[in-house]
Amino acid sequence: MFSRFICILLPALFLSPLSPRAAEEFTIRLNHPQKPGARMETDTTADTEDVITLSVSGRVFRENKNKESWRLRVLETIDAVTDNAEASRKTLQVIEFTQSNDGVTKPVLKSGAIIKAASDKGEETFTVDGSPAAPQVRKMLERLVSLSEDGRPTDDDLYGTSKRRKIGDRWPIDAKAVARAMKTAKLSVAPDDVDGQATLKAVREKNGRRFLEIETTVATRDMEVEFIPTFKVVKAESSTTFSGLFPADARSGRIQDAMDTTFIVIGKGRRSPQEPEVTAEARTTVKLTRTINYLD
Repeated sequence: MFSRFICILLPALFLSPLSPRAAEEFTIRLNHPQKPGARMETDTTADTEDVITLSVSGRVFRENKNKESWRLRVLETIDAVTDNAEASRKTLQVIEFTQSNDGVTKPVLKSGAIIKAASDKGEETFTVDGSPAAPQVRKMLERLVSLSEDGRPTDDDLYGTSKRRKIGDRWPIDAKAVARAMKTAKLSVAPDDVDGQATLKAVREKNGRRFLEIETTVATRDMEVEFIPTFKVVKAESSTTFSGLFPADARSGRIQDAMDTTFIVIGKGRRSPQEPEVTAEARTTVKLTRTINYLD
């Protein structure tokens, strides 16, 4: 879901713009109730880049950069849902799970592996064939697998609107709800430091059905984050664009969503009083896309 980190357009052969109808208005529904036992095939890709730069008086003396691409294609079965009818536990049967780095692609898990994913009280757990997922695998599953829990705001709470909208309409996000959804043990942001808006970009057609293309932008500033001990954070901000294709008839859920986000933290500090002040900048970029094929 959008609030968890989740652009691209489907090929024109299968998905094409409809002729504009200036006066036509649509009900905006970002969420669709999920049920235990529901099955779908999802194909999720993520391009990630982590850069840490250390400098003194504007001169960089160390830079560490890590750039990776991941693909997770699975058969999903929903095992349990939250009070908002979103998946809190899933079983994932791996079709393909790969990692690419420096042009080399390698399997992360074998085809047929069974992943159990669950979210409870702010903690997500993942097992692979009955054993806890390795740390790096867990880190990526947290980004690639969409889970929710009781009390968490839905995408409609965060980015929806009660008014019917036409193509080109824009509306504000709910900054208070977004700030509440982002809060973790290591990060928080005040509602006044959250800005954003949603836009009904277009109406598109696939297999005789109409889908609403909705894009949402969210920017945060002055976040409180956990950083290097003894360093004072002087800048912590993020910029995110979400997008998705949502059925205009609300008969099922979205068929596609995507996220492009950049997170920047800058801190200043000294390892000892005798050493010069060091500026540390950490920048993380994630570009994620997902397509969904419902099997029931």
